[in-house]
Amino acid sequence: MYGYATADEYYKHAEPVLNDDEYAMSMHVAVVGASVESPWGSSVSLMVPYLQLYYLRLFLDEVANHGMGDVELRFRQDIGTLWRQRKGPRLAVTLGAVAPTGRYTERTLASRFDLVDSDPFASAVGDSPVARDLSLGRGVWWLLADAEVSAQVLSTVGVSANVVTRTPMGKGSDGFDWGEDVRLGLGARWSAWPGRLTASVAGELQHRWESTELAEAGRAKYPNGGTWISATPSLLVTLTQNLALSGSVRYPLSRDVMGKQGVQNPSYYVGFSGSFTVGSTTGPVPLPVDVSAVAPEIAALLEPGKVTLVDYWATWCEPCTRLTAQIDVQLAGRTDVAVRRVDATEWSPEDWQRLLPNVPGLPVIDVFDAQGQRLVRLTGEEAFRFAEHLPPNAK
Repeated sequence: MYGYATADEYYKHAEPVLNDDEYAMSMHVAVVGASVESPWGSSVSLMVPYLQLYYLRLFLDEVANHGMGDVELRFRQDIGTLWRQRKGPRLAVTLGAVAPTGRYTERTLASRFDLVDSDPFASAVGDSPVARDLSLGRGVWWLLADAEVSAQVLSTVGVSANVVTRTPMGKGSDGFDWGEDVRLGLGARWSAWPGRLTASVAGELQHRWESTELAEAGRAKYPNGGTWISATPSLLVTLTQNLALSGSVRYPLSRDVMGKQGVQNPSYYVGFSGSFTVGSTTGPVPLPVDVSAVAPEIAALLEPGKVTLVDYWATWCEPCTRLTAQIDVQLAGRTDVAVRRVDATEWSPEDWQRLLPNVPGLPVIDVFDAQGQRLVRLTGEEAFRFAEHLPPNAK
């Protein structure tokens, strides 16, 4: 993922104030992430950021700082998968930590850092507040805890709500004490083109408690706390079953900050992601098997005289949950189409080889005509386009 953000104005409480020192700041961030997911709804993810920061102020030449930021590690558990939940709202919880891997610049000791010769950061900034503004890391471990509830309300529409907390686990080496951060979010997702294009929007209310730092008379407040409300529209384009491209804009709607602070303008993000399956839990190695043959237990599910849609699913298959909701909504009231579901959660490799040969994973949809002949097999994101392979509704 790549992100770009700028800031060039000051706020005090909820009102803009004069930018009399011509303050301006910009940030480029590139994030490389990797995650591993299990069939039980568990996942572990790692995110490594690289930052390029620029700062400009009246009577101060532009200064820059660049390097790796703080690395983030998360463990996520989908509770619905553990409970083998097929319908209804789903709960997921996340625990994680942020490691202080980014170079932290002490407020009063900036000149002690041995930066590269091309980086005028230490000599230009010295002990000014700019030192912390251009720090690549926060200098302490952080504990992350998230909870999210999501639900499919229509065949192509889903909603979610989440709470996120970020808690510092100590003070910086210069005695700086970061304030805790809490975020509440609401989101909606629309599959504008099922299997190909998804649009979403998320709203967030963020509150950060004010930080404190060492001063001559004990501790003093540092102006970085406040409350912010933002909206983030996003687009996700699925290029193939394993590759996707995304783009989003984070737009600030309101802010009420403590003290005089520089505030961010809209920020922009683009991302590219890929995934692949390891092992046999989502299907066998493709074999030269006649896929036109129908296993006896599948043939027994077909409804004579009706088109039958067979939905293969598993509790560990998150897309299967979305597909189930879409099928239920789009086929509600269709007496000419029968829906049958096959639970593949505990299939052995032999079951996969016999029932779904040459299929790398779920979801899978089979459509049979009224005479029991298979018309089509849809896999992956193509399964969400099942309606295109059904006869028109006679009603």
